[in-house]
Amino acid sequence: MRQRVALARTLVLSKGLVLLDEPFGSLDALTRAELQGWLLDVMEAHPATWVLVTHDVREAVLLGDRVAVLAGRPARLEGWVPIPLGRGVRRALAAAEAGEEPAVPAADPVAPGGVAPAAGEEMRSLIRRVRQLLARGRTA
Repeated sequence: MRQRVALARTLVLSKGLVLLDEPFGSLDALTRAELQGWLLDVMEAHPATWVLVTHDVREAVLLGDRVAVLAGRPARLEGWVPIPLGRGVRRALAAAEAGEEPAVPAADPVAPGGVAPAAGEEMRSLIRRVRQLLARGRTA
């Protein structure tokens, strides 16, 4: 609840930039998944530049339009990964992980879990790409 209040305060005072530093780090997996879906809704309702810092690659791919991969000490930019997932697909993926019944467009072929199979595979592919950049940064 404190996270939601802090975010609401930021949105009220924001000048178009919202910074989130590990906003779900201290939450259990189910609450985290629920709040990721909630954050997707908030991001859509409040257009701004959103910067999310996270160590969770899946979370970065789910919530970001593009992911900056940082690695090493001191940190250096290893690359950018564009995330071409639509908001509806992101919301359906987040809802499926939270155990909710996702709302997906009627035209999408949906798997029993409520997510189009291609969307799940695309997300896995993007996660692999981010992890490859991370691995490259660790060995450089």
